[in-house]
Amino acid sequence: MNKLVIKKESLAGLLLVGTVMVLVYNPYGFFSVSLNVAKIIFLAISIFTIFTLLFMRQNAQKQKQFFKSDIAKQIMLPDILIMVFSLAVSFLNPTQYDVSGSTLYMFTSRLLMITFIWSCLCIFGERAINYFFWGCALSYLYTLVKYFIDMGIVEGLRQASINGSYKLTIEVHNMTYIFGYLFLYFLLMDSVSSKKSKWIKVFLCLVFVYFGQKRLIFVSIVIVLFIWWILHRLKAKDRKWIVRIGSIVLLVTAVLYIYAIISGLFERIVVSNDIETSSRLRFYMYFAKDLPFSPFYFGKGITYTDEVMASSAGMAALELTQATTLHNDVLRLYIGIGMIPSFLYMGYVIYMRTIAMQKEYNERVGFCCFAMTMAYFMNWFASNAGLEMWCYSGYIFCIMTIMYKSYFSQTGSTAVKQRKIEGEYDEDI
Repeated sequence: MNKLVIKKESLAGLLLVGTVMVLVYNPYGFFSVSLNVAKIIFLAISIFTIFTLLFMRQNAQKQKQFFKSDIAKQIMLPDILIMVFSLAVSFLNPTQYDVSGSTLYMFTSRLLMITFIWSCLCIFGERAINYFFWGCALSYLYTLVKYFIDMGIVEGLRQASINGSYKLTIEVHNMTYIFGYLFLYFLLMDSVSSKKSKWIKVFLCLVFVYFGQKRLIFVSIVIVLFIWWILHRLKAKDRKWIVRIGSIVLLVTAVLYIYAIISGLFERIVVSNDIETSSRLRFYMYFAKDLPFSPFYFGKGITYTDEVMASSAGMAALELTQATTLHNDVLRLYIGIGMIPSFLYMGYVIYMRTIAMQKEYNERVGFCCFAMTMAYFMNWFASNAGLEMWCYSGYIFCIMTIMYKSYFSQTGSTAVKQRKIEGEYDEDI
């Protein structure tokens, strides 16, 4: 029985690693597939995993309770509300672009990703995030090796040392953001790995983030580590004020940022300082020209900009050769659902979820999730790093792992101890 359990878990872990290698969209990665194929594979595997898990774990009442109360309420509910609101405003304020299908896909895929991660946590416990890490790492390592084979060691390092170099052939957009979140998790909250294993993963995360050349990730990591350091230097009463101030600063910055884009101030700053935006300025100003800055603006549907930029007219106007996204999820959210819903959503995820986790678990868990969420939203300001399922997976995997191990800490943080308590296994694995 003992050996059988080990074998099953090992095979399941290998399956998870292989799935991540295929599905975390990496166009030059190991077993890389097209995005459309990845969508189909992810949907099929998610549905299979969900029904298999429910069938195999009928008596896992604590797992179900955790999913219904914590995951459904804290993680899924905000997405569901935004999806419903987005569909409603696109129906009440129709445009020439039908956004209902892409909106449903965006949020259904996010909800499936959440359920898939929950399934992995139920099977592996906190070790699930290690399997996820190694799946991403193997795919990234393949890309990195291929890059140096094509470029040569010396030239490859020279190009990689140029901050923001567009000569780099590495395009691991989603994984670069994922490794930023995994770096913070392994550095701050990992309690399963040995000390040696932990620092290996921390080091590899930094290497992958560096070669990904996403400058905003470095900024967000430095700011988040500073916030984390401050939180651990202050008394409990003062720490609460840091959370409040941090939340307000981020929301006010988002408001001012949107205003700067709509008013043309952002364009003047970029042009006068000759800042390279890699076509972002052109994208932003195309949508900003007729965009109101008003609390009474309620959006056109959250995937409206995606549909415009995928249309023949939009691609011609924006000088695109292939469909892309706005590369600014703060602006994308604002255009999609308007001012008040956007900042209610961001405020809930940043502040209210932090408070809820502090009450439900403990202060350290709440602060760690707050730090991770600050990094998550800072990446929204200049990239498509928040709404898409692939980038979102790294952030939400870290958050759910922290919640999971905290929820089950009273009976043991690993899935093995959990299952022993529930009477499913008589022996240790």
